[in-house]
Amino acid sequence: MKLCVIWSMHRPNGWHPTQRQFALPWNRIHALRYHLPFLRLAEEFPAAPLTIAISPDLLRRLEQSTMQATRESMLDIHRKPAADLRSAEIADLVGLAFSATPEAITKPFPQWHSLWLRWKSHRGIDSRLIETLSKEDLQNLQVLVQLGWLDESLQARAPELFRKARAGESFQPEDAGSLVDLQLEAMRECLQLLRKRCGAGEIEYLGAPLHRTVVPLLRGKEANFSYPEDARVQLVRGPRVHYKNFGAWPSILYLPEGAFCAQTSALLPEVCIRTAVASSRVLAESLGRLPSPKELGACWRNLGNKLVFTHAEIEGQLRYVYPYLSAEEALSDLWGQVEAMARECPEEDAALTFEIDLSTDGPGDVAERKAFWRGVLSRLSGVHTVGASVAVRGSTLKDAIPAMPNRTLDTVCGFSRRARGFAAWSEEANPLYWKTLKYAREQFQNVRAWKTLPPERLTDARASVMVLESADWMAAMERGLDAFTQRKTEELFRAHLDCVCRCLEVPRPPWFQDALLPCEVRVTSIGPSQEISPALDGKASSYHSWSGSGFFRNREENGCSTDALRRLSGVYFGADSVHAYFRVALPAPAREMLRHFELQGVMHARDGEQMVSWFRISVSAEGETRLESRLAVPSSFREPESALAVVDDVADLRLPLSGLGMRLGEVLRFQVSLWEHDNAVASAPTLGWEEFMVDDRITYISDASRNLNLAEWGVVAP
Repeated sequence: MKLCVIWSMHRPNGWHPTQRQFALPWNRIHALRYHLPFLRLAEEFPAAPLTIAISPDLLRRLEQSTMQATRESMLDIHRKPAADLRSAEIADLVGLAFSATPEAITKPFPQWHSLWLRWKSHRGIDSRLIETLSKEDLQNLQVLVQLGWLDESLQARAPELFRKARAGESFQPEDAGSLVDLQLEAMRECLQLLRKRCGAGEIEYLGAPLHRTVVPLLRGKEANFSYPEDARVQLVRGPRVHYKNFGAWPSILYLPEGAFCAQTSALLPEVCIRTAVASSRVLAESLGRLPSPKELGACWRNLGNKLVFTHAEIEGQLRYVYPYLSAEEALSDLWGQVEAMARECPEEDAALTFEIDLSTDGPGDVAERKAFWRGVLSRLSGVHTVGASVAVRGSTLKDAIPAMPNRTLDTVCGFSRRARGFAAWSEEANPLYWKTLKYAREQFQNVRAWKTLPPERLTDARASVMVLESADWMAAMERGLDAFTQRKTEELFRAHLDCVCRCLEVPRPPWFQDALLPCEVRVTSIGPSQEISPALDGKASSYHSWSGSGFFRNREENGCSTDALRRLSGVYFGADSVHAYFRVALPAPAREMLRHFELQGVMHARDGEQMVSWFRISVSAEGETRLESRLAVPSSFREPESALAVVDDVADLRLPLSGLGMRLGEVLRFQVSLWEHDNAVASAPTLGWEEFMVDDRITYISDASRNLNLAEWGVVAP
């Protein structure tokens, strides 16, 4: 069997249309911390077939590094003398240094780690830390933030600065500027290396849409928003960026999860690309069942196009399990899955394909992740692990596809892993986003029809409309980003809308608010999996055991009118065949907060509001967890199932579904709030009603042999 690994390189666009520079630093940071080291490591394995999926947005960012101007707001902040920084620039520097930086990155640098602990003591509120910072602290941060996010090989290029950082010494004003020059030089090296190896055919590169196209652009009725011409432009302009950099039009189009459906397949001939790669969940949705290993190893044909599907289950392990494993453990598990697939799919020409995102997948420690990359590249080169029982050889997609077994796919059904499939893209889930997008798109269409404007203004307006149609905004709407990136992303959203209005000479809509979603609006993201069964230990570090659960978060904002220490930051939820699970994240450790407050929740079926269940969790002065609950339906026909609550860093709760009066297919609604002891008024804004279907079949780690039925739920009292 052939093994095709797609190495993914993608970060959001981050271009500010008014400032004419990049407002987000992640394209640069990830290119230097992950992508360039991987390309250098891959040179050690010349026999390893390499297939990369590099986004046009990242390529454009690398192209900007070849210019003399910095073209990134954060690099401008690093170059500027600390004494001249404005308050907004200080906020950006502090946000990147603390909100967006894990503690592990700061630990090797005494000054930075000391400030990070001080920021933590201020409950992670940037404005409180800024009041305590001196000009010297800011000057040191300008250097430390750059050094900390660099790869070890790049840190070695500035040995004196690295030595001073490890020793806790202070820096000079010109030190930060020298690191900026070093990073720009390294980005140019990264682009030159890509151009050289891709141009020489040593690396196979896949085309991609210009931005991660919003799926409803191709779904019309489901989203009440249909502009397929925009999707066509996205699909054409993306490969054009690859052609500009690598000298040849890509022959295969890589479509991230949620971007492929029947309409996409119909558009492929217009892009002059007849082969596409998508998630196996699209295949499962199209077949109406989980595909077999033989089906995953085949090449599918639809409307004259060739379709290859990546193994979604392996990708789920890479993203949600391997960050907590060592390189050796991750490689052992990965090769075990590869060999199991090979045994079930004996055809020699079949191919197993999966994606590795260099920025997020694999072990969490950078050194362990590099060891993981080395192990995968070694296997692709033909160096088999000891005791391997199945012949597996590495291959590029271009070499594997012609010989793969062929199958026919009559229809293609789109797939999104978010709650209730594409429902998360609906107007009900994200009303402000769709209202804004419709306003921008309709204004552009109308103005182009009746008003004479210079072509460059129409071009700028269209560019901003297409950025607004990018799927990358979903992470911001779900509050799945750190506070710094969240704030900058919302600024970019407003900036692109303002650009459309300014270029078209139309007023900014009066209903548009400063935030993507205000505090009072619930934010839904990934829905619960069918089987999660998480371990309840109250430890935030064990969140990986909740893979596949859903979550929604309240908006965290320093300038909120209520006390930020009393705001619930989020609730994780999910259900298996027996229990409903909840994990509540508080701004401070739950054991500390619940000595003074009580966590209260109300649950009922959406269509049966008379069935109300209630719970209350608190912690006594002696540290004992107290749980009071009232279930709507007594478990009188089966052995009683006790509820369970564990409180430590977070508050974990498990409740029997039979006691909630729930049946398969019903929708459970719940609401969680924080109350002071013996106070009849909620002490913080409630995280408003959220709901999910208890038999949601969208999973990260599915089990084909598991078929739920009513008997497994026990007898539910009427």
